Amino acid sequence: MRGIKHPVATGGRPRAFALSVAVTALLLGGCDPAARTAGQLLNPTVASLQEIKGLHTDGNFAAVVDRQVSCMPAQEGCAQLHYLKADSCRRVAGAAGPGRRGRLDCAIENYEAALVAVGQRADPLVDRRAVEIALLDMSVQRRDAAEGAADAAAQNAALQRRAAAAQRGPSARPAGFYHAAEALMSDVVRAGTSGNCARIDEAARLLAEARADGTPYAAPAQRLASSIESTRRARGCAA
Repeated sequence: MRGIKHPVATGGRPRAFALSVAVTALLLGGCDPAARTAGQLLNPTVASLQEIKGLHTDGNFAAVVDRQVSCMPAQEGCAQLHYLKADSCRRVAGAAGPGRRGRLDCAIENYEAALVAVGQRADPLVDRRAVEIALLDMSVQRRDAAEGAADAAAQNAALQRRAAAAQRGPSARPAGFYHAAEALMSDVVRAGTSGNCARIDEAARLLAEARADGTPYAAPAQRLASSIESTRRARGCAA
């Protein structure tokens, strides 16, 4: 039974890419159909998961997006169910057009639900680090797709909270600290063209903590470091 692969970052800024999922023939009951049916009656999440896995493996992501998913976090398969819904929403949100913000919100909501679920019941097919990175990436995209200044500020604040949470998990370095630094600088730029030297210094500290050299975040981190330095000079902040 193959697990979910780690995301691969390519190009400019890091992005959590498609995570392939193998169809699992049996989750409960071995090869005994009666036992498997009994397991599905006790935990309807298992039956839903089989349907969602089949659609996802077939590339029918829009159909997965349209499915309602509901489960208790500690139920078997709940983390996978939310992960596959999140990944499908992410893929459908890749295309510009009406409804993109809603698809990004769907991805964020379900990545967060997957993290809650895997925190209550470990699942070898759900990589917490991969989910955290994907959540941060979707948060950046949602902020950048914001409708107006108030929405952008709210989305950036949400990104900061998620980056702070990631700093306590397996994706702390480089992802958690990098995104915290980037979101802080976004706040600084949005606040005006002068002052905020202490916050600029804090962004530089967070970026240094990311230790991005030699990782897929290296190039974005270098660009962010250059932006921090140019902003610092333009505002007359001490180095």
